[in-house]
Amino acid sequence: MFLFICIVFMKPTSAPAQPELVDTTGFGQKYLVRLTGTVLNEKFEGVKGLLQIGPPNPASLNDYFVMIVGYPTTNQRNTFFWNSDETEMITFSDELTCKIKRSCAKKVDSHFFYLSPILFKNKGAVTQHDEERKKHVEKTAKPIKVFGQAGELHLRFYSDEVTGNAWMTGYDTVERSYVRYQVSISGQRIQSGIEPRQEPRR
Repeated sequence: MFLFICIVFMKPTSAPAQPELVDTTGFGQKYLVRLTGTVLNEKFEGVKGLLQIGPPNPASLNDYFVMIVGYPTTNQRNTFFWNSDETEMITFSDELTCKIKRSCAKKVDSHFFYLSPILFKNKGAVTQHDEERKKHVEKTAKPIKVFGQAGELHLRFYSDEVTGNAWMTGYDTVERSYVRYQVSISGQRIQSGIEPRQEPRR
């Protein structure tokens, strides 16, 4: 009687390429991203931003430092700013989630910009030139900065690409009402020395 021992070698399934979020020198990566979303009743697309991810700051409990800055910085309509040091981060494989900490003692610096409805209000009677006035406001008015009181950012990295989404709710002190900003994010990694061009927003 013979005893046969069979050893089967299973070929491992190919795993997705893991991104190098922090290289061997300790520096992070930069991604040029496009933002598509809504704020109040306004829909927008094609808004640009710069996403940076790197090693955490010494006092941070998070695994990474993440910052998103909207471009152009001179007129940041429908863009947002996110600082992960002011959030609680959860990481898993190639994904991370940040949630804004609720604090009454300190204002969170993460914020977004939008054209508040109050900027379009005409104190006088409606005229035939009202539509022209609205277009003029869109071109010349400075977007209002709204600090996030609650919000969440979710990102997924794959090779040289990043996708994700974010939302933020804050209080418009000019309009005196709460505003919700939500956006989907997609972008490509760029070289560390490259910065987005400061193009005027149309």
